[in-house]
Amino acid sequence: MYSHFNELKDKKSSLESPKKLLSIIDYIVRSPQGVSVADVAKNFSMSISNAFKYMKLLEEYGFVVKDQSKKYIPGFKLVDLGSIVLRRVGLRDIARPHLFDLAAKTHQTVNLVVRDGDWAVYVEKIECAESMPLMSRIGMQMPLYSTSFGKAILAWLPSEELQEYLSRVKLVKRTNKTITEPQKLVEHLKQTRQRGYAIDDEENEYGVRCVGAAILNHDGKPVGAVSIAGSKNKLTAKLIKRYASLITYCAMEISKKLGYKGSNEFCPNQSFS
Repeated sequence: MYSHFNELKDKKSSLESPKKLLSIIDYIVRSPQGVSVADVAKNFSMSISNAFKYMKLLEEYGFVVKDQSKKYIPGFKLVDLGSIVLRRVGLRDIARPHLFDLAAKTHQTVNLVVRDGDWAVYVEKIECAESMPLMSRIGMQMPLYSTSFGKAILAWLPSEELQEYLSRVKLVKRTNKTITEPQKLVEHLKQTRQRGYAIDDEENEYGVRCVGAAILNHDGKPVGAVSIAGSKNKLTAKLIKRYASLITYCAMEISKKLGYKGSNEFCPNQSFS
C-alpha cells in the first residue's frame, strides 16, 4: 500500500509542471497588459529563475512574444491553433447538409477533412447502409500525397508552397500504387487541377478507391476537402465520372459559404513549376 501511495504521489508530481505551464498560458492570455517574469513568479509562487525557465520555453515554441516594454504577450502560435479549431468547427457545421446530400446521391462513404500542416484530418464521416467499412475515423490524420482529398488540397496550393511541401515530406509507399516520385506527383496534380477533382486508386488503402475535391476559402486557398470512398469493384471508372460532378459541386457550395468568389467550376488559374 505504501508503494502504491508513492506511485500516486509520483504521478501527481509529474503532472505539476504541465499543469503550471497551462495555467501560465491562460494567465498571460487573460491579462489585459503584458506580464513580466516577476509577475509570473508572484502569481504562481515560484522563484524568478523558475518563472524565467517557463517563459523561455513558451517563447521558444511561439506561445508568447515580448512587446516593446519587454513584457510577455500571447504569441501568434495561439492564434494559429485557435484558427485551426475555429476552422474545423465552423467548416463541419457549414458542410454537413451538403455531405448528407452527397451521401444520399452516391451511396458511398463521404468524408470531410481539413488541412493541418502536412496532414489532412478527418472532421466528419458519413456512412451509408450500402457503403463498405473503412479504417478512417474522425480525428484521424492522413498524408496529403496518397489520398484523394489530400491531393485535391495539394493541387490548389501555390507552386512555391507545393515545392516546399515536397522538399520536406518523404513520399512513403502506402501501397504499391502510391506515387512516391515528386515530379510524377506534380504531373498528377496538374491533371487533378485541370479536371477539378482528385482520384485515389488504391494509393492509400488496398481495395479502396476515393474521389475528392478541394474546399477553398475567401482567398481561394485550400482549407480542406470533401471526398467519397468505396470499394474498387463498385466505384468503377464510369461511376467516378458520374460522381465527380456531384463531389465538385458539393465542394464548391461549401467553398461559397466560406466566402469563395471564384468560378462555379474549379478551373486552373495558376501554373505549376
